[in-house]
Amino acid sequence: MFSNRFFWTDTGIVLRAMLFRESDVRLRLLTRNHGIVTAYAFGGRKSRRRFCGCLDFCNELCFTVQYSSVRRYLSMQEARLISGSSRMRVNRSALGMMVNCMKFIEAAGVPDENREEAYAIVHGIRCVLEGTRMVDSRMLPELFRLRIATMHGFIPSFSACSVCSGSVFDGAFLSVSDGSLICLNCAHRMQGGDRLKLSGETVRALNAVQLELPQQWPVFTDAKLADFQIRECFQASDRLVRYHLGIVWENGAFQRY
Repeated sequence: MFSNRFFWTDTGIVLRAMLFRESDVRLRLLTRNHGIVTAYAFGGRKSRRRFCGCLDFCNELCFTVQYSSVRRYLSMQEARLISGSSRMRVNRSALGMMVNCMKFIEAAGVPDENREEAYAIVHGIRCVLEGTRMVDSRMLPELFRLRIATMHGFIPSFSACSVCSGSVFDGAFLSVSDGSLICLNCAHRMQGGDRLKLSGETVRALNAVQLELPQQWPVFTDAKLADFQIRECFQASDRLVRYHLGIVWENGAFQRY
């Protein structure tokens, strides 16, 4: 990555590509070194020399941008395609899950200190959904949201009890409001609170999602877990994200409340 005060080069994944005027494109990108940025590709719809027809949703690009004269916006000078998303485009289920993930990362934002981690997570989910192996899991966007919330530091560790540091892999209680995981032994000695009981297999799955990038997640298909464990994963992720990030899905978009 090269940068100075006036222009810089980086790699990025296209979160949104919006057409405006006759031949221009407004892009939202998640970049490896600059987080989420907006850039304008003037002539992007027609230029094959500077952009090579690569300014499409979910494409991974290497690009150069330059600040306008008064630094009000970024103008993309050129871009080349690193990798496309051709398989995903013919799989409506995979494409829908990727759109959901992209909308969520844009709503959640990226802390400055976690730019590279955020890029690695989005790049990983993109590789899974674009990969040759069949992906048939409605859980992926939910697990992705949990992983992003972990990056923001709001999600408890799924590897040990927050009270005694003992094992939670035989089952545990999730305290949503406290953001803590409590083993069964400690939970019996404590009363009250907003708790969600999780089976041992659910805790193991959520722990793996929390610690690993998507390429290493052991849970790619719903067949890996029983139906009640799938429901537990959904409930744990949804309630933690709602409570701690304040993000909900409304009217076709993620909103903060």
